[in-house]
Amino acid sequence: EGISVSIIVWWLFTAALGLGFMPLTGLIFRRFEDRGWIFSKSIAILISSMVFFWLNSMHVLKFVQLNMLIVTVVLFALNIALFFKLKMETLFSEANYVLIAVEEVLFLFIYLIWVWIIGFKPEAYGTEKFMDYGFLTSMMRSLWLPFEDMWYSGEPINYYYGGQYVTAWMIK
Repeated sequence: EGISVSIIVWWLFTAALGLGFMPLTGLIFRRFEDRGWIFSKSIAILISSMVFFWLNSMHVLKFVQLNMLIVTVVLFALNIALFFKLKMETLFSEANYVLIAVEEVLFLFIYLIWVWIIGFKPEAYGTEKFMDYGFLTSMMRSLWLPFEDMWYSGEPINYYYGGQYVTAWMIK
């Protein structure tokens, strides 16, 4: 039961992020029938996590959930301001909402298949999952970038960790 709730929460989280960034996405993809809905989640995650990455790297905000929420809400507010500033009501009134619904159902379907497939091999044997787990645990307990090496060497992680960072950002 707890796993199924987590799956729904992640899907709702990404949908909320996509909806919050629709003004920017709609502006970028105004010629698309769906106004870029299919890209809105990716754009939202990319911009929100990277703005926070920059602020954390500059030691402005600690890597904690409240700060991430504040940054995301501020970015949402900027999107709402963009919506009203550019009077985008007409842009979205012409959007193909049936296409948007089909895309969202397709996204949910692919997401559920991915979760189902991963569920058959969750163990960390024979893959890079040990490193991913180490990176994520190091990131989850760190407050500042660069994150400390998980082997407690006193040095920062000496490896590219963009995907793990975005995952840690979404988890928090």
